[in-house]
Amino acid sequence: MFAFDAAALPQLKTRRALVVIDLQNDFVGRDAVLPVTDPPHLVGRTLELVEGFRAAAAGDVVWVRSVFDAPRPVDEEPIVACDASPPFSQRHQSRVSSRRSAASSCSSSQGAVRSSRADGEAPRRSRDGSPRGAQSTSRGRRDAQDQKPDDEAPCPDAEAFLSHSSPACVQPWTCGAEFPRAVARAIRPRDTVLCKSGYSAFFSTGLLRLLRAKMVMHVFICGSLTNIGVHATAMDAAGHGMAITLVEDCCGYGL
Repeated sequence: MFAFDAAALPQLKTRRALVVIDLQNDFVGRDAVLPVTDPPHLVGRTLELVEGFRAAAAGDVVWVRSVFDAPRPVDEEPIVACDASPPFSQRHQSRVSSRRSAASSCSSSQGAVRSSRADGEAPRRSRDGSPRGAQSTSRGRRDAQDQKPDDEAPCPDAEAFLSHSSPACVQPWTCGAEFPRAVARAIRPRDTVLCKSGYSAFFSTGLLRLLRAKMVMHVFICGSLTNIGVHATAMDAAGHGMAITLVEDCCGYGL
């Protein structure tokens, strides 16, 4: 074994990054569909953190937002859904009511058309003498009773906002999927902005490739819905061998 000078070995300097997740209007905006209420002033706290991170030259800042693409299976990513699901806001409830009213009006008009058609011609008889179509109509009614409407069907926790077949949050090209004005103004040209279709910031974004290219081995994570996007991102970062710091004062929770 020969002696060597450890100080002469090449030093590989690693970097750090701050990853801010899902600070979007549907969560932290004035008309949030799934409002994040704890801690208060989450957006202001986070922007102060970002400015301090930049001032200390601590590393890169990455902003990540969610946009619904297709329903995500709840068990495919490490999220922690609540047993007591928080309700959607009044804005979403009004949307559901509008859909129900429209569906009711449509079914009523279709029924009127069928009735007027029946008045103009005599019903055809089947072999047993009963009006043809009566059996299929009653059978159809039974099938309809057995099937629950979409609004009454069991659905994932409201906080699992990317797992619903009819999403209420972060729909493409909507204001709810965008950053609030204060956040948008805080984004600098050197920052990275990513869009994800899963809960984790590593899903469908190229974040891992970006961090490795910049030699980032320590990530600071914060954002809205800590048990959903923040948790999923932290678990993925751990799986990739990164050091993780959750900035607790800037991690939000729903009701």
